[in-house]
Amino acid sequence: MKKIMIKLIANVFLFIPAITFAARLPAFDATGELVNMNLPEANVFATVAVIINYMLSFLGIVALCLILYAGFMWMWARGNEEEIKKSQEILKGAAIGLAIILGAYSISYFVFSNLVEIIADTAL
Repeated sequence: MKKIMIKLIANVFLFIPAITFAARLPAFDATGELVNMNLPEANVFATVAVIINYMLSFLGIVALCLILYAGFMWMWARGNEEEIKKSQEILKGAAIGLAIILGAYSISYFVFSNLVEIIADTAL
């Protein structure tokens, strides 16, 4: 039962990035109009942004799996102080890692969205 549960969780979390990043980020100009980005520079930056988003989503999935693993470890510790302490350390590390990943995602989203906007403004 434990192996089936682990396989099910792993399969579900492996397909989440494919679902969440199915749509690309649109680029908008200063007036809020949708910009047609046929510029080679913008395409390079958009490709790099998509690759970074995929890597960050994979790291987020790893952090979430570590949080789930630490929670299950804590539940199955049965009062054993060493295992509880070990699971708490894993949980703290995974939570800190998840906060760092979310920060990196927000910074990269801000930088790449503004970079594409700047490239669109200079090309016009």
